[in-house]
Amino acid sequence: MSVQARMICSNINDFGGHREVFFNAVYSADKASPNYSFSEATPQASLRMVITNRAAFEQFKPGRSYDLVFTEHVDQPKS
Repeated sequence: MSVQARMICSNINDFGGHREVFFNAVYSADKASPNYSFSEATPQASLRMVITNRAAFEQFKPGRSYDLVFTEHVDQPKS
């Protein structure tokens, strides 16, 4: 099973060798918006990533939205 969230890149701090990338959950009260169902399911979320892989950190741009998918890692012990 997986859980999907839609996040918008809110800010990027560039430190040369790495970037700090910030995301917040998308939000829309407009039922016609494709973001409405995400807003209902996850009205608030935030994520901060420090990325050292240049090819990876160049993929993110402020103001653009990205889908985040959580899947359980199968090799970890169940609690």
